[in-house]
Amino acid sequence: MVPEKGYYLRWALAVIAFMTANSLSSKSPLNPPESLLSQRPSVNDEATEVFINFALVDIHEVIDANQLVEISLVVFISWKDPSLVHSGKQSIHYAPESIWTPGLTIFNASQINKEEDRRLEVTPDGIVHMEEVYRGKLYQSFNLKDFPLDKQQLRITLVSPGNRPDEVILKQHPKIASRISPKFSLPDWSIENWSVESYLLQFTEDAPGRYIYNITLDAHRSSRYYFLKVIIPLVLIMGMSWLVYWIHPSNVETQVGMGATSMLSLIAFRFTIDQVLPEIPYLTRLDMFILLSMVMVFSSLAESVTTGHLFKHGREKLAIKIDSYGRWIYLILLLGVILFSLVL
Repeated sequence: MVPEKGYYLRWALAVIAFMTANSLSSKSPLNPPESLLSQRPSVNDEATEVFINFALVDIHEVIDANQLVEISLVVFISWKDPSLVHSGKQSIHYAPESIWTPGLTIFNASQINKEEDRRLEVTPDGIVHMEEVYRGKLYQSFNLKDFPLDKQQLRITLVSPGNRPDEVILKQHPKIASRISPKFSLPDWSIENWSVESYLLQFTEDAPGRYIYNITLDAHRSSRYYFLKVIIPLVLIMGMSWLVYWIHPSNVETQVGMGATSMLSLIAFRFTIDQVLPEIPYLTRLDMFILLSMVMVFSSLAESVTTGHLFKHGREKLAIKIDSYGRWIYLILLLGVILFSLVL
């Protein structure tokens, strides 16, 4: 069978038309070349400005012993990519692996789970919107000198690793405000204030550094728990040691027994507090209170032995006189210990 006239010509024209349409489609703004998609978007080879705003959903726990804080954080990221400008009336979507992204991470992360938005939204003017969810623990540097009356700054530091300052600049979004939850899961902490800053962090003198997006939370510890569960029982223990001054010097065994019991109770509290705090090279307020309490209990124990010895050698009046003065001196010193350790 012989093809009709013009059959091959029509097929050739159809193939040419298909190839032309395919070529135009690959160059269309809706389908930019793959080589452009993987490149960092830049105008005149300038740094790409990445705008960030966030929602701090929850602070689950502050772990003093390990200097960690556990959080849930949602980060909203946007930047302009000229290669993704399109003529559509609505936003289009891309998979994160198909276009360039800043690759943010939390710089002070310890154990973190990161969930990325699987569809990036691109507006007609080429603005890319991305969402990331972080859940996990972050390293912190606590100053515990005022523990348990302390205030701490909790920090969340975002960085774009692998991108120099002349490539990526991290900034707070100028139009969309960040926010934090009005209430957190922490029963013993409250957030008094928070702030955001973006700056260039120089790791070494020779390295170019990286732009940092830093979230700072001013946290205040509620000391009620420690007053009810630690400080008040410690004052009662010291009060028990004070009772030895009211016992007659002839009962030296009873005096020594009460003093020794008080000392053992303070040591038990000391071990309990050590489990809560990290190994730090300085004394906290509570450490100072317990240490001075031990000194006072030891002094009352030494006084009991001294007055018992005086009574045994026939100097009862002197022993009773020491007890009578010691009662008031002990109370004054106890008040001084409380003021010095927990107030001043």
